[in-house]
Amino acid sequence: MTFQILTINPGSTSTKIAWYSDEEEVWRETLRHDPEAIGAFQSVAAQFEFRLETIGEVVRNHSFSFDDLSAVAGRGGLVEPIPGGTYKVDDAAADTAPQRKAMGTRVQPGRDTR
Repeated sequence: MTFQILTINPGSTSTKIAWYSDEEEVWRETLRHDPEAIGAFQSVAAQFEFRLETIGEVVRNHSFSFDDLSAVAGRGGLVEPIPGGTYKVDDAAADTAPQRKAMGTRVQPGRDTR
């Protein structure tokens, strides 16, 4: 089974993303955001839908889908500070993310694809 992984690195005015098939990079892009557009949001959390839509458009332009994903890896986040590392997201962890309601069924905590 091949694992499909989307990596996300949100910055102040850009979002860097890359798609991997197992350990091989398939594509990479830096999405530049208009500083005025980003500045219109009250908080970083409020940018969630904006960034999600932008990332989704790029993923579709590469003929991929979020449904193809085995995992998403990101830098930063909107959870309480925790030590760096890899975490399996369970219901308790997912419930702390303000985006869970916005994501709906796209958040699948504890999904084990191996």
